[in-house]
Amino acid sequence: MKTKKLVLLLPLVCLLGCYAGSVKPMLNRPEFRAENNPIRTLRVLLITDPSYPRDEIEKFISRCSGLVEVQVGIRLEILDWYRIKWEDELSDISKMEIRVAADTWSQRDHFDIALTFVNMVQRVEGGKFPLGATDTFFWRYIFVKELDPYILLHELFHAFLFEKGHSEKWVMRSARPSYGNEWYWLTPEDRKRVLRNKWRDFNEMPAAEKEEENKSKESWFYYNLGLAYLQRKEVDQAISLFNKSLEINPKYAAAYLSLGKAYYLKAEYDKSWEDIHQAQALGSTIPAEFLDQLRRDSGGER
Repeated sequence: MKTKKLVLLLPLVCLLGCYAGSVKPMLNRPEFRAENNPIRTLRVLLITDPSYPRDEIEKFISRCSGLVEVQVGIRLEILDWYRIKWEDELSDISKMEIRVAADTWSQRDHFDIALTFVNMVQRVEGGKFPLGATDTFFWRYIFVKELDPYILLHELFHAFLFEKGHSEKWVMRSARPSYGNEWYWLTPEDRKRVLRNKWRDFNEMPAAEKEEENKSKESWFYYNLGLAYLQRKEVDQAISLFNKSLEINPKYAAAYLSLGKAYYLKAEYDKSWEDIHQAQALGSTIPAEFLDQLRRDSGGER
């Protein structure tokens, strides 16, 4: 009889023990609630393909908003919807991030996070398909594959923790738990970090521990965003982004080359040659076909 009682008690003990390392037992404490005030409302731009119906997503966002607000005082509010038609990006998460950033760049002052629901097909380490992802530039472009609060909360909290790694507890685990459905809670330590960054400006790239690494990453982002605009023939926007990339990293040869191509499309040949020579000086190989075309159109070698 005692053995039977012990067996029956084990699941309850496990459940209580599991919650002991999270903020779950603290939710109703007055001091805990006070720390969550004032509430911050995150303006969410929703980006969807045909994966999920709109009403399902709205209910899902509402549920997740409640789980986030009760822990850190952050509320999710749907600002607008954008329907996306993917091209060749679904097999490369970096291309997906750049595509979403390019599509929403003109609106970047009007939303905090862009939340994309998409059936990602890229395999990651271990041969698995990702359930979610967050860009590591602005920490504001979030991708979710399934309508599971664990996945969205996991990626959303990354946007306030600014780290790629995971703990082995609660919502920041590296893999979704295969048991139970109550693993939506931060640890007290991670909650404190989220609260410190609660009012962050999503248009600013958070500083990395290694300044040079941060600059390199930021320059790469603006360069690739410029390429996306150049492919769309939005040349002035591309030029602005290439210059931003070079402002951060003046030795970025590829950015000079692309800037030279952009000025060529505007028939500003003197500027084009100037940037091409800069790219060459930094060791970049200029495609012979482009050089020949530039010589012909500009009236000769410069």
